[in-house]
Amino acid sequence: MSSISKKENYDFVIIGAGIIGLTIADSLLNNIPNSKIAIIDKEFDVAQHASGRNSGVIHAGIYYKEDSNKSKFCVKGNQLLKQFCVNENIPINNCGKIIVTKNEQEESSLIKLYERGKRNGANLDLLDKNQVKEIEPLAKTYQTAIFSHDTASVNPSLVCSSLKRKLIEKGVAFIFNEQVISFRQNKTSLLTNNKKEIGFGRLINCSGLYADTIANEYGLKNEYQIIPFKGLYLLIHDLKLNTNIYPVPDPDYPFLGVHFTVTSDGKTKVGPTAIPALWREQYHGFKNFTLKEFSEIFSWYIKAFFSNYFNFRHLLKVESKYILKSQLLNDASLMLNKKIDMNKNSYLMPGIRAQLYDKNKCTLVDDFVVEAKDRSVHILNAVSPAFTCSFAIAQQVVRQYLI
Repeated sequence: MSSISKKENYDFVIIGAGIIGLTIADSLLNNIPNSKIAIIDKEFDVAQHASGRNSGVIHAGIYYKEDSNKSKFCVKGNQLLKQFCVNENIPINNCGKIIVTKNEQEESSLIKLYERGKRNGANLDLLDKNQVKEIEPLAKTYQTAIFSHDTASVNPSLVCSSLKRKLIEKGVAFIFNEQVISFRQNKTSLLTNNKKEIGFGRLINCSGLYADTIANEYGLKNEYQIIPFKGLYLLIHDLKLNTNIYPVPDPDYPFLGVHFTVTSDGKTKVGPTAIPALWREQYHGFKNFTLKEFSEIFSWYIKAFFSNYFNFRHLLKVESKYILKSQLLNDASLMLNKKIDMNKNSYLMPGIRAQLYDKNKCTLVDDFVVEAKDRSVHILNAVSPAFTCSFAIAQQVVRQYLI
């Protein structure tokens, strides 16, 4: 067995080179300019998981409960992310978003959603059918729709790579291809799979799909578990839209439902799904398969199915059909005045949502979760709209826990 390499020491060590880890490093340098910071990731570069595989939508703060962290951070995060993109010359598509209804029942839900969004500070208009056609002739709504002025699209990988470049210029060390496997007993250093020891004054866990396992390894024994849900996207080659088109979310369903996104370069895609994944990085085939993860997650699905946690059987029924491309396109077509050609589309890179599950309450956690222990901070539920909120989340984490 090879010996441990000479220990490297840092003021702050961040595990995870996704958008949250990158923005926390940026905020640390803004508040403590000469900090010695390292960002560790098991991958070869930044944004290899959810941060580079999300829809790229910059959300406006419509959906979230008024007393939630999502509500608190979304409007501010929207502004901060857009300002970063302007400063770094990253293209933004300020295309907005229309939320449409399919029937009379959804009309009342739409009004409630509009009122919630306005209370959250989102810039919204209620539209009739004629006004919808003026903005997007292909959008179909039953009677009324919401238009969100501040929803936009950006290339998330480009945002992360720009942050990386900026952080390197300020002296942040990026340590790639290193997986954290344990912590020293005194919790002042960690060990990696390549026998590297890295010391820290403070630890920030932003490891996404593995945030719960890192937290538990550190000693934060909590009631949470990450459950992965796979998001598939289809690029629609012959569909040109002016704006994003979303359905009214089902109040009994934990996700927003499939929708149309106009990308930063003007292309149109459908998705994402929320298909239960059988291991944490089930992107393609059996790559990254581990029997331990499969056993843990599959056992949880069996338990959730028979106990019907958070209406899990309904979720499984809805999402499992999206394995068939035709079902995904048929459901999406309900929001359009035209049918989508089943042959003029292709799959894009899938993503996986690192969804936190509360074992005590037997439910999916809806809001962001941040927990601190000793010299560590753990971001445990950085799900949508975390990309939008990232700069605002980072500011709060640094101010509340790290300075």
